Order: sequence, then structure tokens, then C-alpha cells
Amino acid sequence: MTRKFRSSTPPLVPGIGGRAPTDITEIDPSRGWAAGQLISTASDLNQFHSALLDGDLLPTAQLNQMHTTVPAEETFGSGAHYGLGLVSR
Repeated sequence: MTRKFRSSTPPLVPGIGGRAPTDITEIDPSRGWAAGQLISTASDLNQFHSALLDGDLLPTAQLNQMHTTVPAEETFGSGAHYGLGLVSR
């Protein structure tokens, strides 16, 4: 991952509908359930997700368990399935 430090300048989220950007560094994302308390870049998240699903981070048996899903339409919508942290449709 490319960014492993915390900047002294708080990161900002671009405003919506012409409003000014909002400082989100003090917001607790886990209030919405198990959000993971993570602030990162889209590029870093994409790199992590690719490495995870390509089998670079976990043994094959564990990755197979993640891909073993059960129906989860009530929680995630029509056609959704859930398996150890992964949701598919």
C-alpha cells in the first residue's frame, strides 16, 4: 500500500450538492455496525481487495471458505449471498 502515515492536515471528503468539504477524521464509522474504522484511499483498498481475492494473503482453504456463501437477500438485497466477509450478487 502506498500511504502508511497520517498527514498533519485532516483529509476532507468532497462536498455534495455544492456544499463545502466535510472533515471526517473524527467520525466513528463503526456506529453503523462493523465498519472497520478504516480511512484509506480507493487505490489502496483496490490493491488490498485484489490481493485478497487473488489468493496472495490467505491460504487456499481459507479463501475457499470465504467464497462458500449462504443466501442473504434479507440483509443485502435480491440475489445476494454472504460468506465470511464477502457479499456476492
